[in-house]
Amino acid sequence: MNFRDLFSKRSIRQLIFVALLFALLIPIAIWDSGTQVKVNFNDSSLFIKCDRYNMTISYDEIASVELAELAEGGEKLENGYDDDIIRAGLWKNDIWGEYHICADLDTTVCVVIKLEDGRTFVFSCKSDKATTEDYEQLKTYLT
Repeated sequence: MNFRDLFSKRSIRQLIFVALLFALLIPIAIWDSGTQVKVNFNDSSLFIKCDRYNMTISYDEIASVELAELAEGGEKLENGYDDDIIRAGLWKNDIWGEYHICADLDTTVCVVIKLEDGRTFVFSCKSDKATTEDYEQLKTYLT
């Protein structure tokens, strides 16, 4: 019994189609996963990462945190980039002054963190719901 006896021509074509489909979907999944903002709550600090930028913020340094509307970026400064999916790096605008950001631009809300030394950090996740959930979780680490 050989391979052709085990499978019909139709089943071989279906198998090839499924293999090609997976071959196309895997790179898309990998590409998309690199563009999302990831937030990790550690014991003593908050770690925020996106494609080419990350921020670590110690809970002890946080003076205030608020949920706000995601504002226009303003002026790109050091390591700033905006690729219509993610805005990241150091920016300056009229609302927050100089600020560090890691934001998914599919959202309308963001978390604004002001540190005791005057620095401002801004982040948002893939959706308004996820951003709001991270805001609520961050507040639990500050109490």
